[in-house]
Amino acid sequence: MSAISLKSITGITSITTPAGVDNQLTLHTNNTVERLRIASDGKIGINVTDPDSNLEINRGSEGKYLTVGGDDASNGRALSFTSSEGGTGSNGALHTINAKSGNGAIALATAGTERLRITSGGTVGINDSTPNTYFKLDVNGHTNIVGDIALPTTNRIYFGNSDTAFIKGEHGGSAYLAFGANNEKMRLTRAGYLGIGTAVPQNPLDIRSSDNTLAVFRSTDSGANIDIFDDDTQTRIRSVDGRLHLYADFENNVSSSSIQFYTDGNNLKMGIDQDGNVTKPHNAMFKAGMTASDVKTSSGWHKISYNTTSGHFFNIGGHFDTSNYRFTAPVDGYYHFGCNQRFDGGNGNYFRLVFYKNGSADSLYPHGHAIYRDNDGFDYVSLTITSLIYLAANDYVEAWGYSQNDTSWTLHRESQFYGYLVG
Repeated sequence: MSAISLKSITGITSITTPAGVDNQLTLHTNNTVERLRIASDGKIGINVTDPDSNLEINRGSEGKYLTVGGDDASNGRALSFTSSEGGTGSNGALHTINAKSGNGAIALATAGTERLRITSGGTVGINDSTPNTYFKLDVNGHTNIVGDIALPTTNRIYFGNSDTAFIKGEHGGSAYLAFGANNEKMRLTRAGYLGIGTAVPQNPLDIRSSDNTLAVFRSTDSGANIDIFDDDTQTRIRSVDGRLHLYADFENNVSSSSIQFYTDGNNLKMGIDQDGNVTKPHNAMFKAGMTASDVKTSSGWHKISYNTTSGHFFNIGGHFDTSNYRFTAPVDGYYHFGCNQRFDGGNGNYFRLVFYKNGSADSLYPHGHAIYRDNDGFDYVSLTITSLIYLAANDYVEAWGYSQNDTSWTLHRESQFYGYLVG
């Protein structure tokens, strides 16, 4: 191996090593310490004697091993390469590339076009040379991620350059996934409950809102169905051409299906059985009787004292008052009334049975009327009237008896007064 040992070389345009065994060029300091080698295949090694790439630098210990692009010591604009342990557990396992300037950034390009930039503030832009510094990653284009995306608890995924529209979540025993627009609007809990308008849904679907309309289901077909299934039956609610259909046991899986209506808790108010029979167990109705016959000592009009709804009688809803012998309507509607009254000891003049509405029989007795006369008088007779009467809420109806001029006659207890709400 030939050595060149000169302090200065001038006018030299090339250095050629002679052909031979070494066929390489090396540079040394202190006469013996090799610092640089150009191998026979053109690979350059710095502090390495067997470079296996076009340029290989071996620092020999952790620290900065390459500075390019500027004088780091004087202007701080260089790009430096440093190795360190970096928490890996192995010396030199971490390699750091640092654009040292205070505004330093690192960009990568392909085909003459920048593809990735790391700003001085640590924002990474992909296909964006001016990434929004509000973000740590700003991607201009479609993103395909294979694998999980994990965010710290309550952190958000949001859209646009603010958190107006977002998705957030939490893990653990109180895990949830929440969706927001300006503020949280919908939450899915770990139990599988979906809350709209509430962060604490109590049911599989819990909707809470101050709006009158909570949900709209719309079909572009001529009919629309909502089907509800339990473990063995199907219920269907169907709208078709302005008609509402309710189906209990749509697939006819059980023999005793029915449609039932409840109010005020678990109180059945109306039912339709499998044969179409309609029951209204709490429908306003009564049947009243008399505990004793009422002997009269004067003629004219007398309210009949139906003073009991016990025993064979009843008072559903409590709308018949046995103290003033009247029925008071709970709601507006049409009511059917009937009365069968026995009159005893009448003379040969008229006796009437009439329904009073709000304290009046009115002209021509439009609320119900029966009349009887026996020229020879009578021991007893039963008069019966039935009538359909429209009542507003709080209107009332009573049964009255009339004697034209008999002052000794009896309203016998073998009588009854009844009525009920038709609709």
